[in-house]
Amino acid sequence: MKVNTKHFGIVEIDDNKIINFRNGIFGFNEYKEFAIVYELTDDGEIPIINWLQSLEDKNIAIPIMNPISILNEYNPIIEDELINQLGDCNESNVAFYTVINAKKDVEELFTNLKAPIIINTDTFLGVQVMVENDDYPIRFNIYEMLRNAKKNSKEVGEV
Repeated sequence: MKVNTKHFGIVEIDDNKIINFRNGIFGFNEYKEFAIVYELTDDGEIPIINWLQSLEDKNIAIPIMNPISILNEYNPIIEDELINQLGDCNESNVAFYTVINAKKDVEELFTNLKAPIIINTDTFLGVQVMVENDDYPIRFNIYEMLRNAKKNSKEVGEV
């Protein structure tokens, strides 16, 4: 399916990769169908920051990231009933993403660890939830972590 996107123009989306959010996502409850879009890095890798693109409104593109790319210990506590609506879930078919918020100052780049987006990669059903962990903030500054990750990946690439 060809989709007009906010940041990448018209792209081809595999029909099997359309993510259905039956309840929408926070702030965008009326939109149910999304896809994750990104532009590969120069070395062919998937970037840390991707876009959750609405298939119903090209102007709705939400920056997201896999929180484990910067916090290996990210382990949200989520009520079973919220996960059960995605189908049979296990460690191999569940993907977590967090929404990124940016201010004008690039050093004020935050991700919301309290309300992750969870996707079952077998059923392509998704849900956004509020986790029970008290130690995960809504505004977690990721600027330094991303800068260090980029620096480390360049050092590894130069070996």
